[in-house]
Amino acid sequence: MSALVTLSSQPLLVRVKEPSEGLFYWVVSQLAEKEDTPDVRVDGSDHPYPTHEAAMLAGAACLKAIKTLPVQTSR
Repeated sequence: MSALVTLSSQPLLVRVKEPSEGLFYWVVSQLAEKEDTPDVRVDGSDHPYPTHEAAMLAGAACLKAIKTLPVQTSR
């Protein structure tokens, strides 16, 4: 993972983006608590994947790894 983020109880999700044709990147985000607040990026791919499916599988593996980390509470 590229950075440490203190996670809240909000759900995590994986999104795949295609900023250029044929180049797919995954991003793991945490949903914002308020609708008018942007989601919080938790991690993302540092290189493109050749297909949407490959990027989704890599993002899902990252999400699974994040969910196995010990829970840290913010004070």
